[in-house]
Amino acid sequence: MKHLKLKNMKVLLSNDDGICAPGIKLLESIVKENCNNIIVIAPNSNRSGASNSLTLANPFTAKKIDDNHYAVSGSPVDSVAFGLRHLFNVDTYPNLVLSGINSDSNLSDDILYSGTIGVAREACIFGIPSISFSQQRNADRTINWEISKHYTGIILNKILEEYTFIQNVFLSVNFPAVKTIDEVKGVRSTFQGHRIINDRLVQYTDPRKVDHYWIGIGSYTNSEDINTLDSDIGAISKGYITITPITVDTTSYEQINTMRNIFNINF
Repeated sequence: MKHLKLKNMKVLLSNDDGICAPGIKLLESIVKENCNNIIVIAPNSNRSGASNSLTLANPFTAKKIDDNHYAVSGSPVDSVAFGLRHLFNVDTYPNLVLSGINSDSNLSDDILYSGTIGVAREACIFGIPSISFSQQRNADRTINWEISKHYTGIILNKILEEYTFIQNVFLSVNFPAVKTIDEVKGVRSTFQGHRIINDRLVQYTDPRKVDHYWIGIGSYTNSEDINTLDSDIGAISKGYITITPITVDTTSYEQINTMRNIFNINF
């Protein structure tokens, strides 16, 4: 799909923040500048942290808002599944799936948990080129959407013009938390850095004496990766937009022979 222009594409948009989130509305408005064949299928409420989860034990619903917008009661990946397994068939698949723009970064180990990443990964599994976009929050938890508003179209068009998507690889783009667009240093292609999540469970007891727990309240301890512009956490901390190629195949190939030496047996 190298050099295929956005205006010639059929594009599917989704996210994990919900169909009414400002990020997906911004992404749709940006894509609309160059494309008129867009369909939005997203969760009907915030499903952050859903990763690649599917709703299996119970059915989900999909409310048709109009011909181009559907709100799904399930996970972000349910939304993609609804589109690719129900609305479309192989002959009518979208040319491109875009996820986001997420209302915080998806860096380092976030990649394992993020529903925004899950959307792009699911599309990639189906063989469809996919990109996730995320906007890092400021230290005070506010979001400067002007950064992603200015740079999303620039990054997207350059990817489509110059990058050739390959099987089982999708892209994750993160915009830094800076005050103005002029403070963005540039764009770096990065690897997935590592940091320690200092999460804690917050417990409270309701009037019926049932304990409840909140997860996800905490901070991060960065590894040495924060010191290199080659890592996503290092580059974004210095004001760079990061682009990380992510593979669906999570096999540790360098360990295969090690395991074969241990288990090279027949029963």
